[in-house]
Amino acid sequence: RNFPGLRRFPGVLQLECMAQASGLGVGAGIADEGRIGVLAGIEGARFYRPVRPGDQLRIEAEIVGLRRGFGKAQAKILCEGETVAQATITFALVSREEFQKAPR
Repeated sequence: RNFPGLRRFPGVLQLECMAQASGLGVGAGIADEGRIGVLAGIEGARFYRPVRPGDQLRIEAEIVGLRRGFGKAQAKILCEGETVAQATITFALVSREEFQKAPR
């Protein structure tokens, strides 16, 4: 839905920020294994208030599981200490070779 004259930071870009932050954490947890995390899913995404131009955001992600070929993180975005969005981000853990062979 479009709201002319009301500028907001789109929710899909907020999800991207949370996925990127989570991916860094998952990557750090598996760096020595020769694997990488590939976004597999987003669950329970919640948006509590609009994010507007000029808002300073803090993105936090906590890795809550790495097992059976998957990684999971709880991520949230804060603005002035208030949670404005949160989601559970899931990654498939694949070998670098497998990732490079995948069709694009």
